[in-house]
Amino acid sequence: MDSLIDGLDSEKWQETDESSLGEGFVTYHLNRNHKRVDTNSILVLIAVEDGEGKHVTLAGTKANKDPLKNIGQCDLKLDADEKFIVGINLDGDCVVCK
Repeated sequence: MDSLIDGLDSEKWQETDESSLGEGFVTYHLNRNHKRVDTNSILVLIAVEDGEGKHVTLAGTKANKDPLKNIGQCDLKLDADEKFIVGINLDGDCVVCK
């Protein structure tokens, strides 16, 4: 199985240890159908348990890759405006924006 970093641009993302993630991660449910914004970005519909859904962008993917494909739930950290994903924790497979 590929790790998250295999689908992300290593110039923009880095792997990290789960213990060094810090605060701000929230468990979200992900809609499994993602919309490609451009070659290196996807739009993902996310929602907390019993919450309203919202679209966020995962930028910095490798060309036409979707590291969140077939993922139904994971911990995400969003930017201050809650428009971009800046951290992902998928069962200990962790990446953050540089």
